[in-house]
Amino acid sequence: MEQGGMMAQGVVQAPTPANTVAPVKKSGLTVLLVLFMIIFAGLAATFGVLYFMNQPSSNQSGSSDGNKGTEVVTEKTVAEEIEEVKDIMYGIAANVDSGDHFYYYEGEESGLNAELDGSGIYAMVKFAVTFRFTYSEEEVTKLKTIIENAGFTATTASMYVLAAYKKDNIVCSLKDDLYNTFMYCANANWTWLTEEEETLMKELGEAVKEKTGNDEVGVINVVNSEIKNSQIAPYQKIGAAIGNAGGLFYRTSENDKWQFFTATQAGIECSEYNTDDLRKAFAGDQCGVVDANGNWTTSTVQP
Repeated sequence: MEQGGMMAQGVVQAPTPANTVAPVKKSGLTVLLVLFMIIFAGLAATFGVLYFMNQPSSNQSGSSDGNKGTEVVTEKTVAEEIEEVKDIMYGIAANVDSGDHFYYYEGEESGLNAELDGSGIYAMVKFAVTFRFTYSEEEVTKLKTIIENAGFTATTASMYVLAAYKKDNIVCSLKDDLYNTFMYCANANWTWLTEEEETLMKELGEAVKEKTGNDEVGVINVVNSEIKNSQIAPYQKIGAAIGNAGGLFYRTSENDKWQFFTATQAGIECSEYNTDDLRKAFAGDQCGVVDANGNWTTSTVQP
């Protein structure tokens, strides 16, 4: 090749200047020093790689799967939760009777409530798995024993309920009529509450605890409750059912915590609004004035 030949020829024929210094021959000590530096650099690189390989990855959270990095927790579907509840109930029912006269269905029910995170505050459950047994006092007594032997703990029962139980996240209750005993069981997640309603319910429940000193509040229903601004700003008020009574709550501003006023099934006398905060929070609400003869006259709360 002509070009290659010219390059080779140029290299061969390049003149060496007269003052060019001849390369100095490296001594044995210099060679050893160079080798030592190369070996040291190699060792440093190796230890660096090993160090970074053993550092925990920033996207890991307790997972043993090096490919995924994060542990994936699959939540159960409602259908799977229903099957879990049914299995528990079949196990209980099988110890009561042979099974030829009970059945289950899924739908709305009354009397079954779920405690929120061990708070003593209960929410109504929107549906449950239900078994029906022929009624007899002996069978009810036996059923209670079997439920407790299955690891369930008795909890606060609401009105018209024979007994209520809880085990982990499963809640159950017993009801009866003249002919049948009904066992309702559900997952505690099956409530009507949105996340906001559950937060509000807990806040109101804590207000009841603080005023009454009772750890067991019972059922609070906030599904149809509405926070209202009082006539006197920045006070706010809200009503919520507590069991079978109407509960009244207020707060001095949007950023303050709720205070429990009272729960009643009847009208409230005006004299019960006996603090400045109560009169401002419920200003304009109806109340009653009772005269010496016990006659009730409707009036309004005055700030």
